[in-house]
Amino acid sequence: MRLRLVLFVGMVGLCLCSARADEPKVGSGDADLARQGFALVVNYCGKCHGKGASEGGGDLDVTEPAKFADSGYIDAENPEESYLWQRIASGEMPPEGEPQLTVHEGEILKQWIAAGAPKPERKGRAFKSVLAVHRAILADLQAASVRDRSHLVYFTLVHLYNHPDVSDFDLRLYRAALSKAINSLSWEPDLVIPQPIDPEATILRVDLRKLGWNHDDWTAILTAYPYGLTYGDVRDENLAETAHKISQISSTRPNGELMAIRADWFVVNATRPPLYHRLLDIPKNDEELERTLGVRPEQNFLNDRLHRAGFAESGVSTANRLVERHDSEIFPNGYYWKSYDFREDNAGSNLFQKPLGPEFSHNPHNEFAFEHDGGELIFSLPNGMQGYMLVGADGKRIDAGPIEVVQDSKRTSGSPVVVNGISCMHCHSRGMIPFRDAVREGVALFGDARRKVFDIYPVQEEMDKLVKHDSDAFADALKQVIGPFLQVEEDKSKDLELFPEPIGAVARAYHRNVGVLEAACELGFGDPEQLKTAILHNGELRRRAVAPLAAGRTIDRAFWESKEGVMSPMQEVARLLDFGTPHVILNLDEP
Repeated sequence: MRLRLVLFVGMVGLCLCSARADEPKVGSGDADLARQGFALVVNYCGKCHGKGASEGGGDLDVTEPAKFADSGYIDAENPEESYLWQRIASGEMPPEGEPQLTVHEGEILKQWIAAGAPKPERKGRAFKSVLAVHRAILADLQAASVRDRSHLVYFTLVHLYNHPDVSDFDLRLYRAALSKAINSLSWEPDLVIPQPIDPEATILRVDLRKLGWNHDDWTAILTAYPYGLTYGDVRDENLAETAHKISQISSTRPNGELMAIRADWFVVNATRPPLYHRLLDIPKNDEELERTLGVRPEQNFLNDRLHRAGFAESGVSTANRLVERHDSEIFPNGYYWKSYDFREDNAGSNLFQKPLGPEFSHNPHNEFAFEHDGGELIFSLPNGMQGYMLVGADGKRIDAGPIEVVQDSKRTSGSPVVVNGISCMHCHSRGMIPFRDAVREGVALFGDARRKVFDIYPVQEEMDKLVKHDSDAFADALKQVIGPFLQVEEDKSKDLELFPEPIGAVARAYHRNVGVLEAACELGFGDPEQLKTAILHNGELRRRAVAPLAAGRTIDRAFWESKEGVMSPMQEVARLLDFGTPHVILNLDEP
């Protein structure tokens, strides 16, 4: 059988890279190994082999590794002979079309099997109710000044905190992902660290003003939010009273504005169009962005004030790729990277014969200009984080890259499609990714054209310094953003490169199917059996296509949160159970 345990060079997404293995290293201790190995089987196998995940998943439940040995799935003494390992190494699993393990991840998995497939220990956590969340928010608002109250919003992790399979380390990743996401969506000069307002750090506060957002931006987020519930009319008198007090104390906010949303939903959805484009104010084309940044690509080309590299292989591009770097004339130490990507069948993509594009009116080398099919723009934000934009051949903004030009092998966006924002954030986990130029030494031009190539395609050492400079600047900002959540307790001195990239980790977990346990946690039930019973005894609930939850099966996340009607299925279930009133904002911009 074909061995499909392959090494994917580079990270996932549309990245300016030729080759890079940027994987978390094997844990040095038993706790690290348990956490990493368990995360691998859940992330790669949980979709089909989780708790009732699919009818074709058989009796293997990867969330219960303690049963692996008894069921014959692993042999700790001979890990390579284990049925689980052989299915992966043979290429049978994960199935074709699903994300595949890298060689490094395979090594972690083999060590985990040899250790007996340990499940990470998690400290017992008491159930946290919706009432407890509202009381914490009320107390925080009461402590804030009247002037500030209307600008405070909250991101919650309570449904994850109440989930028994979500570890304390997982919660740290969620907090880090939120912090990275909001700072990647801000043009303000200062970094903003979400502030926990409860001892368990399940509710994090952010001031909209510090991100440069206004209430129209927040309303756009709420319009897309499928889990919004209000509690002023529920049977629980204490919850209803607390909700009314919050409404009274925040009366200066726009009418009916929801103050708290789920952090995981925000991380996965605000980092992709249309919210990503709106919150970061991404313009409609590359020329507008370049004016904002103070970059003049054509002038820089003519004056040899740019640095280029071209190569035949990239981590995500299917054909040749060319990248160039410019300085920002507006933002101190600001940088702007622009890639030119090509389809495999593009006759104008030979960078050794046509390295001096793109064609423009004053280009003296138009006869040697390439013809590209699109590209990615990466630029430094004033706070040190990075922004991204995908464009077509005409320079107009697009939401996602054409699959025949670029692909996302780990499906960070939920599919192989490279989606602007989220795919790029995961790919550029440490900033700019090193690459090696092949054009300078392989160009097939002579005379002035050859001299021009040597002027704008620098020696490798010079380009390496620029990449390192920009990567270091991003790494400094990133450390301030995610370090407070990841480098704590036993991991206080651990290098950030040893942690998973948080946004990608959250996205992959988020896209998994919803079982009765997940649904119960998201609705606020203390016991999933109560939700099963409620569904079985409520005909209207069963007609809402959530009956599989009561049978121990799962439903698709996309269905659970779909807003094809006025409200999502999750909101409808909450309404029918009197667990909250759906908070709905009609999008009047939609046809």
